[in-house]
Amino acid sequence: MRWINADGEFITPGEFITLFEKNHSIRKLDQYVFETVCRLNIKAVAEGIETESQVAFLKECGCDYIQGYYYYKPMPAEEFAAELDRQSGKAV
Repeated sequence: MRWINADGEFITPGEFITLFEKNHSIRKLDQYVFETVCRLNIKAVAEGIETESQVAFLKECGCDYIQGYYYYKPMPAEEFAAELDRQSGKAV
């Protein structure tokens, strides 16, 4: 399922992106959908992304926001703040 949320962003769950790795026709369809969303100036968000190939595909298609285990697994707010601190070298 793909949808546009209240903020006007196009959201697609990771399971749909996962399918493109198994089916060339689905890859073409996903690519067309992302390109169309981009032409309509709608921000595209991909959720549940787990692999480097998925990230590369989404960047190629112009996806605006990519989130998922590829970057980090879900974590408590305290761990997130500590990770931000670690990466930035600044206090949070």
